[in-house]
Amino acid sequence: MRKDTGRPRRLTAAEERQVFIWVNGKNPRQYGFDFGLWTRQIVRELIDQKFAVQLSLASVGVLLSRQGLTPQKPLQRSFGSQ
Repeated sequence: MRKDTGRPRRLTAAEERQVFIWVNGKNPRQYGFDFGLWTRQIVRELIDQKFAVQLSLASVGVLLSRQGLTPQKPLQRSFGSQ
């Protein structure tokens, strides 16, 4: 097994799992945010609040991608004819 190269991760594996639990199937409003969709900025602020760790937006994107969470567009619903 090769030793990891590069900079060590700022969050532990357990903390990364916790971020996945917060985001997966939940709404940011449940954590006191005004916006109802997850953004990298909101995830970044939540990590800072809970773990006192500051990550760049790019690092948050990599973290979410590593956990299989990809950017999603909100569903566009037509209210005209139903």
